[in-house]
Amino acid sequence: MDNGEDDLLGIISPEEAIDAIIQNEDIILDRKDQLKKSFELAINNYRPHSATENIERLLSIALAGTDTEDDEAEEELANAVVGLLQVLMSMQGEPIEYLKKQNASEDLTTFVINCMLEYGDELQRMNFYQTQGENWWSHLRTDRIISEANIKHHHKITVDRTDEVEIDSSPHSDWIIIHHLMNEVVAAYQEIVNGDEVINTNSFNNIRRLMYYIESEIESNEYDIDLPSKRELLEDIVENDEKP
Repeated sequence: MDNGEDDLLGIISPEEAIDAIIQNEDIILDRKDQLKKSFELAINNYRPHSATENIERLLSIALAGTDTEDDEAEEELANAVVGLLQVLMSMQGEPIEYLKKQNASEDLTTFVINCMLEYGDELQRMNFYQTQGENWWSHLRTDRIISEANIKHHHKITVDRTDEVEIDSSPHSDWIIIHHLMNEVVAAYQEIVNGDEVINTNSFNNIRRLMYYIESEIESNEYDIDLPSKRELLEDIVENDEKP
């Protein structure tokens, strides 16, 4: 499983990002050398506590003096720059396919591909440094070891694409890890009081799907496991003032 995270300068949808890039194609291509230089400088002079401010400053210099008609056009250009960063950081082919689908010019498509290949990997790394920290995890995989006696899990977590941490567990002890991490997510939600900043919708629904599957298996196989209702579980939290 590979890591996924929010972008350095904020999120706009992939479609919005590419539409804004195409709308500002002339400016982007006219300043392509300056934009590439700003990417190089941002990567070579990265500082964990000022990455956002630094790259914003460099990009504003690269685009200084561009002829935007009004505030709306200036905002569209800003979206285009954020969108370009978002596309480069994705390191995926889907945005390129969408560019072609929207009839972007060959020059623009080639520029985006070349920038992704040249700068995307390090820009993505900067993004994770900023949003997660220098010890961000980049990959997680698990080997399942089945013997006559039991089932064991051997987890391998890659840190910053270089270092590897290994953890051994059992399915039962995995639940303790899951519970701990879910408590931390809920605590973050309660502190920030903004679901958009904490809840990854796709992951959230994937977890719900897995939990519903486990519940259905317990019920259909009539395992001797007590499954309180949703209301009972929430009431229990309130009554015991349980905080993650």
